[in-house]
Amino acid sequence: MTFSYFPGCTLKTKGVELDRWGRASAEALGFTLRELDQWQCCGAVYPMARDEIATRLSSVRALMAARERGEALVTLCSACHHVIKRVNGDLKNDPSIREKVNNYLAPEVPYTGETEVLHYLEVLRDRVGFDRLREKVVHPLTGRKIGAYYGCLLLRPGVGCVLFSLLASTSRRARGARCCAAVPLCEQLEIEPTVHIFHGILLPVGGRNRNLPV
Repeated sequence: MTFSYFPGCTLKTKGVELDRWGRASAEALGFTLRELDQWQCCGAVYPMARDEIATRLSSVRALMAARERGEALVTLCSACHHVIKRVNGDLKNDPSIREKVNNYLAPEVPYTGETEVLHYLEVLRDRVGFDRLREKVVHPLTGRKIGAYYGCLLLRPGVGCVLFSLLASTSRRARGARCCAAVPLCEQLEIEPTVHIFHGILLPVGGRNRNLPV
């Protein structure tokens, strides 16, 4: 299995270890991530205004590049996945946005949302399967108690299912759906309140005698 891969800005900087181990895990599980030759930041935040076209263009370029390869587009970053998948939905379902984007980019073949967008966890769940994932475990997390944090952009597929495949014990009481306030933090707005939000997530996730949050 081969997928086009959109790493995103964070996985090239502060999240480089996630990128590294995501690629290594893909190789061990028998699928290939082919990074797009040229990609641009997706913007990290989905543009809510229907007439905002410019901030959608980098996502559309990535989607068209994957279409040219005939491959689904995979991301590891939840923010990138959210933005690119929603922009793809715009091109599928909104004639006005579709027309404006194609008029601006002027591709030889108009883009209409053909590319399938997957999060890495969806590949593990739907293409690899948790049974095969369990078979490939080299260092099981047996005995580890882990609090799974999903984040509001990625509620499914459950991280807990992946951790279960690694033979770890997970808690259902962790606040996995609570927003981490990433946007105001990135924009350096209201920093102090975001600290309280982090504490509200990490204390229940990392507490109760659990070894670590994921």
